[in-house]
Formats: sequence, structure tokens, C-alpha cells
Amino acid sequence: MDLTQATARKASSLIPNLKSLADQKLGVFVDSATIGESLRKSDFFTLRLISYKESPSFAFLRSSIENPHSELAKISQVKVESQNGKTVGIAIEDKHVLGSGFSYIDENINPAAKSVFKKDIVTENEIAQVSLVFLQKALNNENGPHLFVTNNRLLLANASWFETNVPGGELNIVDPSEALTRMDLFAKTRDIYYVSANRAIVNEGYWYLISFRCKIPHFHFDSGNVLEALSYRVRFVLMSLDRIGVQYYLGANNDTMDNTIYHFNYLISLLSGIFDCLAIETGVRLQLQFKDRQIPWKTSLFRKTGNDFKRALKEKNVDLADHIQTYDPFIELIHQLRQTVIHREGVAKGIVAVRLGSARYQSNFIKVPQNMSELVERFEAKGKGEFSQFRWGAFVSPYHFAKALAQALVAFSDKYLELLGFSNYVQIAKEDLIEQFEKGRLGF
Repeated sequence: MDLTQATARKASSLIPNLKSLADQKLGVFVDSATIGESLRKSDFFTLRLISYKESPSFAFLRSSIENPHSELAKISQVKVESQNGKTVGIAIEDKHVLGSGFSYIDENINPAAKSVFKKDIVTENEIAQVSLVFLQKALNNENGPHLFVTNNRLLLANASWFETNVPGGELNIVDPSEALTRMDLFAKTRDIYYVSANRAIVNEGYWYLISFRCKIPHFHFDSGNVLEALSYRVRFVLMSLDRIGVQYYLGANNDTMDNTIYHFNYLISLLSGIFDCLAIETGVRLQLQFKDRQIPWKTSLFRKTGNDFKRALKEKNVDLADHIQTYDPFIELIHQLRQTVIHREGVAKGIVAVRLGSARYQSNFIKVPQNMSELVERFEAKGKGEFSQFRWGAFVSPYHFAKALAQALVAFSDKYLELLGFSNYVQIAKEDLIEQFEKGRLGF
């Protein structure tokens, strides 16, 4: 399957090989100029990223510039070594680490800069920007896989081009937000679950519990069995999302596609179950009376089965009924997906090759059934899903689609509980661990 239409933003989302990182630290090479500027602006993602500079799971390096940001100055710098005006290698904190095979940089960097900047003559500054990608290539060759973290929009937009052309190979050019996601999943594949850079590592179950408490602050654990079931379903959604994420970053093949579908189908069934929990709890708390309420499937947020339930709800709680109506495209999308993955033919799947000029990459995709296309578009238009850069018509990246669904689920559920009368437990309890998690966590 081959898709020829893509945007530069789409092509910048590349796939590192997490298998190749086993028993190693993950290298993180930082563009000192753009990351330093983001630090000066107190960018949330950048501050969180740099807080992990001394973590034992990651090996940070930075590019060499004059007067780096004070936090970056604490990170070992990478310098280009030259003799007679010709590049001969690189050094980390003045220690020579690479020489042979590195001289190609001089003969390739100028043509690469011209291609990227689309100019016949490039400036020294433009060459310096592109040279960072070649440094990343050298670090990968010498010290194993690294992420190259930058906020340089041109480098990010041409990430796939660099991998397909020169310097070629896996380069993992990412912004701070994407770097945090990859660092998070890398750590989790090694059973390391960070609350924050400066707090103790916790076990898997406790991490997802903290994540749940942080994302659904209006949940109270002393609220009965139905909402208790909601709590573990949300936690399992978060776990499933991470499993899908790992498969995405392992690359596109039949095994990762099958594993992705396995976890995606489970995630959809969990989302549907969460809606049922909310509806059941609402019926009991508000003592709703409606036709055939003794029939379990009539207590529902879905259109066809829950109309009587929702009419009764509107008489008791208009704000909550309006909240459900606002999220109707999302709720109905989950209902239709559940019907497809559990009762019908399942979602179509395939490995999609994306071409953008001379740039290439491929990824696992699923095909949204035709009868759901409008629901997906309405879900997107309502601002409940930010995955458009990973969708081409009916084809969508299952990881980014699942992440958008999980984000919408979190926003919908917490507001739902608030409108149902629950106070914000996190604000009341003021648990330090939850506050640290929100400020310092790596991934979603």
C-alpha cells in the first residue's frame, strides 16, 4: 500500500528501533541553540526534558555553542574537530571519540544544506544547523542510538528527508514533546517507571494508579463498585495505549501490526465499558426513571439505546446532559468501533509506505470503516482528537488514533464526574507524589 500525499509535519514523525536499545542507556543529543531558547521561555516540555539530564536511563549530550543556557552547561558538549580547515572527527568534552569515516561530513553537508534550505548558496549559519544532523549520525554510529532533540522547525520538517538521503539511516530527529514520549516508552520497556526525574521510581501498577489519579482528579475511591470498575478500566486504557506505543516505535511489520490490533481492540472495549460505568452510576445517583430502565442496555450514553435515559437525565441535570451531547461524536465513534472490533469484521490493517518527494518511511495503519468516516471527522472537528497529521483519508495510525481517544476519554470522564457532583479529590488531598508526577512525568 503506497500513499504519495503527505505533509512535512507528517513526515517528521519517524520510527526508532527500540529493540536495538536493549541493555543500553538511551542517548539524548540536544540542540543547544533552540533548546536553550525554549528553556529561557520556560517551555513546559523542554523544562521537563532537561530535568532528566542526570537520569541513569539516559545519556545526555549537547551541541557546542558560546554561552549556553546554565542548565545546558551542565551537560557534556560535543565538538567538531578540524585540521587545516577540514573536519577530522568529534570530541565529547575535549576527549576525541571518533575520527575514521567522519570526513564525509565536509563533502556532503553543503549539498544537504542546499537541498533542505532550497538555495544555491547557503550561509555558515545554515550549514551549522544542518551539521547537527551529521553529528547525530556520527553519535549513532559510535555510541548507539540517540534521539536528536531540537526545536528547529526546518530540521524537524525534513527529518524523513535526512534519513532517506544524507546522512541517512535512523536519526530520530524530534521535538521535546516527542522525545519525552519515546524516553517514557524506552524506560517502560525496561520496567522503569518514573514519577519525575527527582523522585523514586515506582512499580508498574502504582505508576498507572498515580497517572489515573492525576488525569481523573474528580474520582473518589469510596464511591462504590461501579466507579471502582471505571478506575481500573481507565488504568487499563493507559496501559493498552503504552503497549500500542511500543509496537509503533518498534517499526512496521506483521508482528507489530498484530500486537497493535490486539491492544487496540481491547482499548476500544474498555472505553465502551467506561461509558457504561458512568451511565449506571448516573442512573443510581440521580434515581432516573425512564421506560424499560430494568433492561440493562437501556442505561446507556449511546444514541440508539440510551435516548430514554438521556431524556430523563436532562430533566435532572441539564449541564451533564449537555456535556454528553457535546461529546456525542466521540461516544458514537467508540460505539461503532466496538461493534466492528467485537461483533463484526474488525478493522482493516496494512503497512503504509509514505512518500514525500525523495523522503520515505512506512508505518502500521488501520483503515476506518466507511460508515465511521463522518464520525471521525466530527470527532476531529470538535477538537477531541489531534491526530490529523497521522491520518490520510480512511487510513490512520492506530497509536495516534488511540492516544487521541484516550485523551478525549480523560477529559470527558473527569468533567462528567464533576457535573455529577464529585469534588476535586486531588486539590483537596494535595498529595505531593501526584503533584510531582504532573510536573515531571515523561509520557502521557
